[in-house]
This record gives sequence, C-alpha cells and structure tokens, in this order.
Amino acid sequence: MNFLPPAHQDFLQKIIFSAQNNRLKKIKKYFFYFATAPTKRL
Repeated sequence: MNFLPPAHQDFLQKIIFSAQNNRLKKIKKYFFYFATAPTKRL
C-alpha cells in the first residue's frame, strides 16, 4: 500500500476500520440475540 499517496492510505484505512467495526457490531448483536433467545422463548 506504500505506493499510494498518504491521503489515499488514510482513506483506505478508515474504510477497512469501519468495515471491521461494523462486522464486530453485527457479531455482538447476533451473539446477544442468540444468548438471550432461549430466555425469550420460555
């Protein structure tokens, strides 16, 4: 990635970071849902 200008690198890093962040949020949401689902059924 060093061949890109610093601004482009920063932009790419932000995109990658936000993508990872969204994935983590989704995983947490699904985990929370599956963790609480059995109690909701009762």
